[in-house]
This record gives sequence, C-alpha cells and structure tokens, in this order.
Amino acid sequence: MDTLRHIEGGVLLEELAEAQRELIQAIGHTNKKGELTVKFTYTPEGHGQVSIEADIELKAPQLARGRSIFFVTPEANLERNDPRQTELELRTVSDEPIAEFRKVS
Repeated sequence: MDTLRHIEGGVLLEELAEAQRELIQAIGHTNKKGELTVKFTYTPEGHGQVSIEADIELKAPQLARGRSIFFVTPEANLERNDPRQTELELRTVSDEPIAEFRKVS
C-alpha cells in the first residue's frame, strides 16, 4: 500500500477512487455488474531501479437503449405510422354542458 501511495505522486489513488465512485453509481442506476481493473507494468531501469506504469480500466454497465418501430412502405421507405392504417376524421367536441340525466327510483 505504501508503494501505491507514491505512484504518480498519489494521483493514481485519487483516479482509482473516482473510477470506483463512477462504477458504483452506474451499478446503482442499472442494477448490472461492472469491472474495475488496475494494471501495473514494471520495467527494470538498471542499477536496482524499477519504473512502474499504472493503467486503470473501467467497464461500467450501461443502460439499455430503447427501440423504435417503423413501418415499411411499398416504396421501401420507413414511416412511424402504418401506411395501411386508415386515418379517422377528427371532430371537435362541443363545450356545451350535457343535459341533466333523469333519476330513476
């Protein structure tokens, strides 16, 4: 853990904490699993020295995207409304009050 605190001057741990927060939020929104991977590459630099490179990979779950349904016309075009469906004529409804109903005993 001491080594992790010193990699990239502590920036790695800050980025890791932020990536974890982002992952936990995405899991909460989607109720799906995700992954957070930290990879370290160690390279010998000679005379007892080693350099360390870190990589953070976040695979956050995504919300499912919606679908749109279209109808194919005889001309092979796409339309939102079914071209075979006849349209009903729209009428305006009057604002006049309805006559009083009769009461049956």
